[in-house]
Amino acid sequence: MHGLAGRFHALSVLTIALALSAFAHASAIHEGTQFFEGELTEAAELAARDERLLVIVGSATWCAPCHQMADRSWPHGRVASWIAEHAVAVKLDVDSFPQRATQLRLGAIPAVLMLRDGRELGRHVGMLSALDLLQWLESTSATQPADDAPRFQFDELNEPFKDKGISARDAEADRLLAEGRVEEAFEAYVWLWQEGALYEPGYRGVRRSYLASELAKLVQVHPPAREAFYTILDRTEERLRSDDVAETDWEDFCVLTGRVLDDPDRLLELYAEWVLEDGSADAMHPIAQAAVFQQLYRSGSYAAAARATPRLLERATRQLESMHTRIDQYARLREPSLLDYAYSSTAESLAQLHAAAIAGDREGVAREIGDVLREHVNDEIALTALVEEALSTDTARAMHHEWLADTGEWWVAIDDLRERLSEAYRPPPELDRATASSPPGSADFDPSVAEVVEAVETLFDRDAGLFSALGKRRRFANWGDDAVPALRVLLADSFADDNEFALFEALRQCGTESCLDLVIDALAGRTQVDADSFHWHLDQLTSSSEVRALLHERPEFKSLMFELATSNSAYDQRHFCGVAGAMAWPDSQPHLEHMLEDPDAALREAAAVALGRLTGEAVTARKAQRSVPAERLQAGLLGEPIQLSVSRDEPAHFTSSEPIAVVQPLTASFVRDANGDSALAVSLGAGYRTLDAQGALTPLVRLPSFATSMRSHEPGPGQALQTLVLASGAPTLSAQELLALDANGALLWRWRSDDGSISDAAPVFTETGAAGVVVAANSELVGLDLQGQVRWRREAFTPAYELATHARLPGLVLTVFGDLKVFDVEENRLSDSPRELSAPAYVTSMELFPAADGTPALVVSGSGEQGMFVLARLDLTGRVAWQAEIPERVQSLALLETEHDERLIAVATAALELLIFDEHGTLLNVTDLPDPNFGGRSGPITLSAGTLADGRSALAVKLMTFGYLYPLDLSVLDGR
Repeated sequence: MHGLAGRFHALSVLTIALALSAFAHASAIHEGTQFFEGELTEAAELAARDERLLVIVGSATWCAPCHQMADRSWPHGRVASWIAEHAVAVKLDVDSFPQRATQLRLGAIPAVLMLRDGRELGRHVGMLSALDLLQWLESTSATQPADDAPRFQFDELNEPFKDKGISARDAEADRLLAEGRVEEAFEAYVWLWQEGALYEPGYRGVRRSYLASELAKLVQVHPPAREAFYTILDRTEERLRSDDVAETDWEDFCVLTGRVLDDPDRLLELYAEWVLEDGSADAMHPIAQAAVFQQLYRSGSYAAAARATPRLLERATRQLESMHTRIDQYARLREPSLLDYAYSSTAESLAQLHAAAIAGDREGVAREIGDVLREHVNDEIALTALVEEALSTDTARAMHHEWLADTGEWWVAIDDLRERLSEAYRPPPELDRATASSPPGSADFDPSVAEVVEAVETLFDRDAGLFSALGKRRRFANWGDDAVPALRVLLADSFADDNEFALFEALRQCGTESCLDLVIDALAGRTQVDADSFHWHLDQLTSSSEVRALLHERPEFKSLMFELATSNSAYDQRHFCGVAGAMAWPDSQPHLEHMLEDPDAALREAAAVALGRLTGEAVTARKAQRSVPAERLQAGLLGEPIQLSVSRDEPAHFTSSEPIAVVQPLTASFVRDANGDSALAVSLGAGYRTLDAQGALTPLVRLPSFATSMRSHEPGPGQALQTLVLASGAPTLSAQELLALDANGALLWRWRSDDGSISDAAPVFTETGAAGVVVAANSELVGLDLQGQVRWRREAFTPAYELATHARLPGLVLTVFGDLKVFDVEENRLSDSPRELSAPAYVTSMELFPAADGTPALVVSGSGEQGMFVLARLDLTGRVAWQAEIPERVQSLALLETEHDERLIAVATAALELLIFDEHGTLLNVTDLPDPNFGGRSGPITLSAGTLADGRSALAVKLMTFGYLYPLDLSVLDGR
C-alpha cells in the first residue's frame, strides 16, 4: 500500500509540475498576441476583407503601464487566442506617429481602440490585467456602433474554480492546510501563487505578505512543495537573466528567497555575481536592493548594506510617506496602538538606514536621515531608535550627543541614554575603505570605491555650492586612472540610475583613455546608465580635438553614432548631427542631406550646421509655409531685444544699449514685487533678481536651490503665498521641488517630490482667492494647502505636461498630456470626474484666460496632421474658434493680457521664430530669435509675458542659458 501511495504521490507531483511548466511557458511567451507588422491602412484592409475587428493599441516607449501590459496582458494565451480568432491587432507608437494618434484621439496611454468597418465600437484608457483585457475585448465586440455595451458575464474564464472567487479559494487553501490535508493545500496554494493576481491584480500584495507566510508553513511540512517552489524560483531567476523581466519577477524572487524558502544566500549570491564579480550592466531592482539591505544588515554587514542601497535618503523619504499614509488610515479606525506601531516601526527602519549610512562612511546622509526622522516622528521615539540602533551596531557618533543635548530634560530616561552613549562612543579610527564599502565575497573590490561614491554624490550637491563642486572636479582630475576601477563598478551598479550626469562629469574630469572606453561602454548599453542619457553629453565629448583623435581610433563609437542616424527619434538624429559635424565623417553626408528635408525644424537646423562644418560651405535649412486665419503684420510692435548676458559687470538699465548683468540666467519670469506691481525676475542659479521701476536689477534674493520656472499671482486678504518656484538641485536637472515665496521673496515652505520630477505647479483659486496649490509630480496630482501640507493625492495614468488656472476663473484646474482634462475644484480638491476636451492636435502646451464675455477660453499648441503643428483657441465645450497651422514645432507658449483687455499670444518655434497673434488668430508679428549657437540645438525655449515696473508690456525669452527681454509697443495696434 505504501508503494502504491508513493507512486500515486509521485504521479500527483508530476502532474502538478507539468501544469506549472505549461502555465510558466504560456506566461513567458512575450509575443503571445500576434500583432500585424504592416501599415495601419493595410491592417484595416485585412480586417475588412476577413470580416474581422481592428484592434489598435496605443503605446510609447516611456510608458511604464504599456510595458506592463506588453509583458503580462497581451502575451496571455486566452488573449492571444481571442485576437487570432476575431481581430487584426496593430500597435501604434504615439510618439512615432503623432498625427495618427491625434486622428484616433489616442491622447492618453496605454489605450485600446476597437473598430468594425472603420467605426468605433469602444476604447479603454489605462492599465488592464490579462483577464480584464479579455473581458473588455469580448464585451466591446458584442456591441454595435453608438449602442451601449451590454453587461458581460465572465464565468467561463474562471476555470477551474469558476464558482469560487479569489477570497473563497484562499480561505479553502488555509482550511486544507490547517486540517493537515497538505497535498490538496499544495495544489490550491500553487494555483493562487501562479494565477491569483491574473484574476485580481490587488492580490499581488497578498502574495508578498499573507500568502508567503502560509507557503512558508507549507514547505516546512511538505517536501514536495519545497521542491516545487524551488523549481518556480529557478524559473524566476532565469527570467531575471533574460530580456523578458518584469517587476513582479523581482518581487517573486525576493519573496521566495526571503519568506517562503528562507534562503537569503540565494539572493546574496545573485547580488555578488551581478554587481561585484561580473560587473554586469544589469541592475538590481529597488525591490531586490531593499531585500539585500535587510539580509546584509541582519548578518551584521552594516557597511555592505549601505553600499547595496546607494539612495538611502530617498528610501527613508518613501518610508516616511508610507508611514503618513498608514497614520491617516489608522486615525479613522481610532486605534491608538496602531498609531504607536506606525511610528515605532518606521523609526526602527529609519534607524537601520541611519546606522548603515554611518558604517558606510556616509555621515552626511546619516545626519539627514536622522533629521527627517526627528521632524516627522515624536522625538522620544525617534531619538531612542536612532541612538539605540547606533549603539547596537557600534556606529555611535558625535551627532547623537548633539541631538540628545538639544532635548534638555524632557525625558526621564535621557540621562541613562546619554551615559550609555558617552561610554560607547569613541572617535572612529581611520576607515578601512576596502572593508567599509565591500559587500561579502568581494576581496578584490577596489579600496577607493567609497571615496569615489562620496565624490560623485556630492559633485552636484545642491547644498554644497559651486566652489565645492569645483573642488570635486579637481579631485577627479588628480585621480585619473586610479578612479577608473571604482567608476566601472559604479556604472554597473544601480547607483548609476540617478547619477548619470555626475558620472559623466567624473569620467570627463579624469580625462584618461580608460575613462573614454567607459563612456563608450555606456553608449553601447553595457552599463547601468541609460545610453540615451549619455547622448546629451556627446557635444562635450567631441568638443576636444584630443578626444576626437582618440575616438577616431575606436570604430565602435562611429558604429554607435550611425545607429542614431537611422533612429526614429529626432533627438537621436540631432545628436548624430552634432557628432558627425565635429568628427568630420565624410560618409555621414548622405544622412545629413536627407535630414535637411525632415519635418522637424530643429533637426533640419542641426543637419545644416553639421553639413556646413563638413563641407566648409554655408548651408541653409528650408522653412515651410504656415497657414493662419489672418495676417496683419505690425511694424514696431516688438522692440529691440535686450540681452540678459553672462557678464559680471555692474547692472545697466534696460533702456540702455548695454546688456543686463546676469550670470547664466536659467529662467526669466514675470512675478509680483513687494509693492504688488509686475516685475521681471531673472534667475541666477540659486537666487533671482528683479527689475525695478528704473530698469536696474534689484539685490539678489537667495533660494535654497536652482529655480527653473516661477509663477506669481495676486494674493488674497491675509494670504502670504505669492510666488511658486519650481527648483532643482543643479542647473541641468529637471525640477524636483516646489518653493513658496511671499511678496518679499522670503521662503515660506518647500515641498519635494517623493520619487521624481515635478513638471508644473499652480495655485488653486476659489471665489476668495488662492486656496491651495496643485502639483503635477510623476503620475499623480498632489494637493497642498497654503502652508505646504499635503491634503490629497490623485493618481493619474500619465503625468501632466502643464497645469492651468486663473485667478479670474475660480474653481477650474486644467491639465494637459496630449489630451485636455478639466477639473472642477470642490472645497480645494479636484472633482472625481474630469471632463475631457477634444482638440485638433496632440496638445503639449496651453494657456487659460477669461474671454471678453468672462467665459473660460483656451489657447493650445501641439502636433497636428501631415507634419504640421497646430495653434488653436477653444472654449470649455471643445468648440474651436480658430486654428493656425505652423510648420515648426512650438517650443513655448505665453499669453499677455493687456490693460486694454486684449490678449496677445506669443509663440516660440524650434526654427527660432517668435510669432505674436491676437486673440482672434491674426498674426501680428514675426521676429527671428537670436541663435544660441549650440550646434543646431535651439531648445528648450521658454517664454514669459507680463508688465514691467514702468507699465510697459514685455516678453522674456530664454534660449539655452541666454536670456532676452523684448519690450512691446502696444500703441502701434489699431484703435490706439
